[in-house]
Amino acid sequence: MKTTKNLVVSFCILVVVFSVFSLGQTWRPQGRFGKRLSPDNVQVPDFRLSLTSEIPVEAFFSKEDFSQFKSIPRLCSVSGIKGYPLCD
Repeated sequence: MKTTKNLVVSFCILVVVFSVFSLGQTWRPQGRFGKRLSPDNVQVPDFRLSLTSEIPVEAFFSKEDFSQFKSIPRLCSVSGIKGYPLCD
């Protein structure tokens, strides 16, 4: 009798432990990063450079850096640096 009682109690404890740890997180924070938005209010972020097909070389390097290059990166130039095509 005592053995069956211990088995039932152990089984109940295991069921509770497994049910607590096997379920995913059901609570989600509703702070700055967890806000639920309706699809109508979702806006495309303005990244400027990521929306263009060409990336200006001035975004990554200064004019002094160009003299140290042994090869020319495949980028375009906004200010018209020699050796780089102009960005549209």
